Amino acid sequence: MKKRASALILTLSLAAGLLAACSGDKPSAASPPSSEEKVKISILNGLWDMPAGVDPNDNKWTDIFKEAFPNVDIEWILAPRDAAQFGQKKQMLMGAGDFPNLVLATKTDMINWANNGMILPVDDLIEQYVPNLKRYLSEEDMLNVTYMGKKYLIPGPVSSLQNPSVTYIRKDWLDKLQLPMPETPEQFMNVMKAFTEQDPDGNGKKDTYGFASQKSLVFMDNTLGYPFGVNLDTQANTIQWQRVDGKLLPDFVTPGAKQALAYFREMYATGVYDKESMVLDYGKLEEKITSGKYGAASFLSNAMRGRIAANIKKADLNAELVLLPPLKGADGRQGLPRGDNINTYWAVTQGTTPEQAKAIAELLNWFMEPNPETEYTSTMGDLINMGELNVHSTLLGGKYLEEIPDSQLTPEALADKYRFSYRLMFSSSHMLPDQERIEYSKLSDTVKPGFYEDVKAQVDYGVYNGMKIAGSVASQYLPDLITYFDEMKMKILTGAEPIDVFDKWVDYFYKNHGQEIIDEVNQMNS
Repeated sequence: MKKRASALILTLSLAAGLLAACSGDKPSAASPPSSEEKVKISILNGLWDMPAGVDPNDNKWTDIFKEAFPNVDIEWILAPRDAAQFGQKKQMLMGAGDFPNLVLATKTDMINWANNGMILPVDDLIEQYVPNLKRYLSEEDMLNVTYMGKKYLIPGPVSSLQNPSVTYIRKDWLDKLQLPMPETPEQFMNVMKAFTEQDPDGNGKKDTYGFASQKSLVFMDNTLGYPFGVNLDTQANTIQWQRVDGKLLPDFVTPGAKQALAYFREMYATGVYDKESMVLDYGKLEEKITSGKYGAASFLSNAMRGRIAANIKKADLNAELVLLPPLKGADGRQGLPRGDNINTYWAVTQGTTPEQAKAIAELLNWFMEPNPETEYTSTMGDLINMGELNVHSTLLGGKYLEEIPDSQLTPEALADKYRFSYRLMFSSSHMLPDQERIEYSKLSDTVKPGFYEDVKAQVDYGVYNGMKIAGSVASQYLPDLITYFDEMKMKILTGAEPIDVFDKWVDYFYKNHGQEIIDEVNQMNS
């Protein structure tokens, strides 16, 4: 088993740092626990497609952990990574008191679990055993994991530029129909109508749509809302906040939210929006985009510039997906979503012993252990995230790793994507400071043409969430309010309710602890 893991590690030229850290005479921050007795820990993480016959707890990727941490016995509890399914599994385990030692969590989880004594504060743990966090995250970033003066989550750093969410449009369709690139919501609507009604693919059938989004309207909410000054994305029971006259307010109760919903409603009513896409998950939406029947779609850059750009050519050789510059609203507002420099949050649960907590912290720190050859590139983080050099990834500019697009992978290499089931932190190829990330994206254009353009757009137009952390009032009441909003949003979109029902929603929000939530958020984020 060790021989197999060693061979895999050595295939990645940048893994020298790990081997030095784990085999040198001096202990390092990434050294495994020194106890002779094995420390047993359990980890709940999201499951990626695993080939038939592969044991989730005994395979070539888990072997890497076993070699690096011979005194730590890890039980991997893997649940479907779909947000809803993973959330159900997580709440089932936590609700039953069957706590894995380390759980992939959200900030909402943190507040609920901290209030109920289900997770441990991790301030001392981070300070003593996770020094690599300071390489990537500031004290301001750490506010995301701070509640009532204590840190309750160990965050996983990632550059907010590593995978922009943007809107793409079929330039070949624009050219065929002799249409200019739309610049405003009104112009975009007219283009979408033309894409739907004027047979842009030339097959003589009315089988194309102007636009599509996935279920819950995630990508529509977080890209097409900005001309109206809002991001209506409610994934993982989180919402966007903005400052209005110096005070933080949730986007979904502002006048811009009503304007955005009216626009989405018009897209649906005029038939430019594929209604079937409202029930599609991420993977199914990707399949529909590659079928070549959508004129525009909002999606993640890595997928769109990589496998989607390659696969759509199979449906239409002339297909040309280009970035839609952020649409400009009537008052000049434009934007793209930009998150904090954190991608994952890990909770250490109640009942975890000091020995287990130490092993967990060292494991997370190990993922970020820097390589001596470069300032930012980690060793094991890159191996799990990027795979083997020249098999799953390629080296750009002598120091940046870039995943090879799926379309260029061998079947064996493609099957290895289940390694992401063991990703506890993103690699530091994903953690570069903004300016270096921009330089990296220029090199990445050789693998994913157009990626630099996406990154530059997010730098120029990115809008951060105004709220870093909420409190117990938001934790208690906001999930139900978000559910109410989502149901109302879908009724407005489909025409089941008039647009003015939005005003009743705002009234409902304030009558059901909304003002208390706003007051608490402003106090905690002052």
